[in-house]
Amino acid sequence: MRKLFQWAIIISIVLLSGIAWMGVATAAPEGQKKWDEVVAAAKKEGSLVIYGNMVPQQVKEIQKGFSSRFGIKLDIMSGKSDEVAARWERERDAGLNLVDIFTLGGVTAVLTLKP
Repeated sequence: MRKLFQWAIIISIVLLSGIAWMGVATAAPEGQKKWDEVVAAAKKEGSLVIYGNMVPQQVKEIQKGFSSRFGIKLDIMSGKSDEVAARWERERDAGLNLVDIFTLGGVTAVLTLKP
């Protein structure tokens, strides 16, 4: 009886592992499809806009690498976190939605960027 129980556990583990693996294998193409849709939409829009607190050398390197990899222009507005956040708030209050991505410090994001 004990051997039968052990075999049942082993078979269950193998079956569950196979089911989990099949889920991962089918999820990857779906994720890639969604990513391709995001890239296509960005290309159609013309550029990707990032607001953040990056140094000029970072900005140049990121723009160059992103553009060569995806073929999408990357516009980066960089400055001190509180200044970048204040600019975004003014734009939001004016009804403008210009930013796609923020890269700011955690404290600034939590204290300033609220809905």
